[in-house]
Amino acid sequence: MVEEAAARELLRTIDLGPESLLYFVHIPKTAGSSLYQYLDTVFLPHQVFPADRAIWHREILEGLPPEAINQFSCIRGHLYQMQLQRFWQACRRKVVPFTVLREPESQLLSEYDMVLRDENVPIHKIAAARQPSFLEFLREPSFFGHVIDNPSIANATPGDRQAAHLLLQFESDPFAIPRDEWFDRVVEKLEEYALVGILESFERTLQMLSFIFGWTCPHRAPHRNKMRGVKPILSAEEKAAVAALNAVDIKLYEWASARFEQQYAEMLSQLGITAEGDPISAITKASGPRLAGRIRARAGDGGHYEVIHTQGLLLGHVSPARARTLNWIGPEREATIRMAFPSPGNRLMHLEFIHWVSRRLLRGFQVFVNGRSVPLIAHQDQETATYVGYLPESWLGAPGSIVDIQLVAAESSSPAIEGTNLSDPERKCLGLAALQFLPIGAPAVVG
Repeated sequence: MVEEAAARELLRTIDLGPESLLYFVHIPKTAGSSLYQYLDTVFLPHQVFPADRAIWHREILEGLPPEAINQFSCIRGHLYQMQLQRFWQACRRKVVPFTVLREPESQLLSEYDMVLRDENVPIHKIAAARQPSFLEFLREPSFFGHVIDNPSIANATPGDRQAAHLLLQFESDPFAIPRDEWFDRVVEKLEEYALVGILESFERTLQMLSFIFGWTCPHRAPHRNKMRGVKPILSAEEKAAVAALNAVDIKLYEWASARFEQQYAEMLSQLGITAEGDPISAITKASGPRLAGRIRARAGDGGHYEVIHTQGLLLGHVSPARARTLNWIGPEREATIRMAFPSPGNRLMHLEFIHWVSRRLLRGFQVFVNGRSVPLIAHQDQETATYVGYLPESWLGAPGSIVDIQLVAAESSSPAIEGTNLSDPERKCLGLAALQFLPIGAPAVVG
């Protein structure tokens, strides 16, 4: 019984109810932009606190009334205790934090590359003017972003940037704390986090997040804002400097990596699969009842359905809040829309595509609902292609059941081959202008 309790404590599933606030503690250069893209498929736009560049100005937080702060379900960004103090004072939700760590040498090289080329980074002007070597970047505290962002910091010393960022979640000046106490203080807090992911295991990190929170697991991990060019090979002096100045980060990364492997093995055990199994399918299946429990009618769509998740071709500019403005960008031939219907009944499916030049993709176009081919009535003109199909209630399952709508293009082409530039009047991708599932009685003739 003690071992079972320890296993449950090592990996806990969490239901993010209406009183929860998910907080992604974004350490610079730890796949934050890629995680933002994933979170955008989970939360509606108005649920996410816009904690990006602009939030570095404290007056934005200070001007928000408490009722505005408490409408958010997710907060993310490079934030610190000083900036968050006003937020936490007004927040009445239960905060659920998670973060991602990165192998220290790779994180430092990526951050060095970023401050030299990215004009949006606060310390870019300093770096652009001085053009520091990598060793100078490591050794000079003025190149620490969190030093510039926190006027309360005094006597900053170089190194351990990831640990410093985590300490700044609850300390106004971590450099006032002896460095040999940093590791224990950070670990004490991280053990309370929902997850400490690992960038070098990013796809498995997304799998763990999906399992913990009951989300649909993506088949491919998004990768954005990656370091440009080939990773440089460090000299012996540079490697020695990284090791000497980042002992806490190195120890922290080793601790987090070992813990992550234990948690991942525990997840597989709870799913009942081996390391050679298919965790994505198992996680999605396990998450089904939790997803269905969160179904709600969408205002503006007649209250008939809600898009929960999209993947594949529809990952262009997907907004779950605007289910009828999806872009089919390729390169795959297939796209899946995962949704649920909160009430029983037959449905009339109406799909309307715009921004279409080539007719090749429309030849042989098919729609499948939970693996069943839908007989389609089609109409095409110079600008649009419209499809109508009948979905019997028996295909959709009980109210709240997960329904997969699969769109399949012709075998010889894909939207990416036809062109994906929406601003080009000659070569455009397919835009899904209408996506409706209207409740109706049974038709006299199906198809």
